[in-house]
Amino acid sequence: MSLCRLLYISSAVRDFDTEEVQVLAANARARNAANDLTGLLIYHDGSFLQVLEGPSEAVQASYARISHNWRHKNPTVLLREEVADRVFPEFSMACADPGKFDDDMQGMLQHLSQLKQDGPRMSAPDMKVKVLIRSFLNSFTDLPVETVEG
Repeated sequence: MSLCRLLYISSAVRDFDTEEVQVLAANARARNAANDLTGLLIYHDGSFLQVLEGPSEAVQASYARISHNWRHKNPTVLLREEVADRVFPEFSMACADPGKFDDDMQGMLQHLSQLKQDGPRMSAPDMKVKVLIRSFLNSFTDLPVETVEG
């Protein structure tokens, strides 16, 4: 089975509060678990970043559905590639509000902090994901420096 990774950004059609984003992620977790998908969803200041990983057909079908969702506009794929391993194997859909990290996000934050460290275990595709996530987070001047730079 070939694995695919897709990372996209988009603009929200309106502001979403933390609870709405958490509900969106919870719904995604149920669908993703049924389709062997994993990934990450970040929402901040009117922008989404999402990583989807899993079987190629499932990733493509999920993105096709997501790209037509009313909650956002201008979805732009920044990365689409076949991969050997997942960056987010333990998350059916990790969800983060970078401006409001809290204690129940610690597992996901630890994983993100590992992405921020250059280490021998990171492959080239992992580095691409790391750079894109860091670029997304660095685009927000209101985020704490330690969140962005790790």
